[in-house]
Amino acid sequence: FRQASALFRELAMPFPMAVALLEHGSWLAGTGAHAEAAPLLEAAAEVFASLEARPWLDRLERVPGWATLSA
Repeated sequence: FRQASALFRELAMPFPMAVALLEHGSWLAGTGAHAEAAPLLEAAAEVFASLEARPWLDRLERVPGWATLSA
């Protein structure tokens, strides 16, 4: 996940970068590593919001613990 998001950032591809961040953050949240997941999910949320990618923001909201992480 780290390599993918770094490569997409380097290639100036914000949408796939945000997807990689979301997937990584979702996986971490699913393992209970909420503190590690929070910055990844927040970064993904910022990109999705700037792109007005509502379906991806909806998916983000379904990540376990996101409601408490984003508060």
